[in-house]
Amino acid sequence: MAESHVKEVSDFFLVMSEKRLRKVVSDVSVEIHRLNKESETNINAKIEEVIKQAECDCCGLKEECTPSYITQVEDSYSGKWVCGLCSEAVKERMKRAPETAKLEALRFHRDFCQKYNTTTRLHPKLSLTCAMRNIAKRSCEKRNVMGLKASNLARSSSCVPRIDFN
Repeated sequence: MAESHVKEVSDFFLVMSEKRLRKVVSDVSVEIHRLNKESETNINAKIEEVIKQAECDCCGLKEECTPSYITQVEDSYSGKWVCGLCSEAVKERMKRAPETAKLEALRFHRDFCQKYNTTTRLHPKLSLTCAMRNIAKRSCEKRNVMGLKASNLARSSSCVPRIDFN
């Protein structure tokens, strides 16, 4: 009987130690989960502090950049933040006309972007019409410079054919 009592006591302690072990594992996993959430929150807060949104002064494109990069670009373009594409356009303008200052090239590109954003993007058909008009105007001016007289074509009848449905 003593042996069965000893076995019951050892089984009791075994069950109790398993329960304690499960509780300890459960407590540890809860603590790990809590610490992971805290570290994720801290990391996200640090990332938000490190990354800022900058808007291009030319085209209006918004990019996420570090404050040091924003400062570097602004220093390079006299306090104006310029995206990479506009920066390349300004550099290209300066290559084509070496006497052009950086600020003048930047101003030219900014005006071009503003004109594009207010006309072409809003009214693409109107933009196509204006482009065709400019091509025709240049062609006419070129003929006049070369001494060629433009032919005067007069319309003798309507360009629209008549359709009879009878």
